[in-house]
Amino acid sequence: MSAAALQGRALFATRVYAFDLESERAESLNGQLRAEIDRLLTPRPAVQPWQTRHDLHLSPAFAPLVEIVQAAARQMAQDLRLVVEGFRITGCWANVNAPALSHNAHNHPNNLFSGVYYLATGKGADVITFLDPRPQVLQVLPRFQKPTADNLTEINLPTPEGRLILFPGWFVHGVPANRSNRERVSVSFNLMPAGWPAAS
Repeated sequence: MSAAALQGRALFATRVYAFDLESERAESLNGQLRAEIDRLLTPRPAVQPWQTRHDLHLSPAFAPLVEIVQAAARQMAQDLRLVVEGFRITGCWANVNAPALSHNAHNHPNNLFSGVYYLATGKGADVITFLDPRPQVLQVLPRFQKPTADNLTEINLPTPEGRLILFPGWFVHGVPANRSNRERVSVSFNLMPAGWPAAS
């Protein structure tokens, strides 16, 4: 009697969403946002990486990006079959990484979802790293024939200019060192369902 065929399935998978703007729209939006970010961060602060205040979603200059974030969040909620009446942004800020700078692994507690929009990237400064959220997986780490999404403990996702990425707020992520010769610029934000208590 032959053995039954081996069947495998993914359990507790973590979804990350990417939304790409059309190139012309991204170029126009990125130019407008970059000008406002440069205004907010001129002169550059002494502490790096440079970040703006966390209420950019209330600024008229960022209204077009807020509309894009809200539209993407609605699509994400539909795909996840969430019962929500929309989302509100609880915080929004710009990040500027000079050459050689990285952003250590972290998460965004007290928020359901988080995201990043990319204004200025480039070769050597165009990925975001997500870490395996299962701490037990590191207890015994065998060798693999080749790296795949099913056996890696860190996964880099590409972040071209004009890309918006959404993910759970608890998902630990970071940014490798900027290996390009120019500043890497992005806008981060957090989301909570409309009507839920404010994040603390």
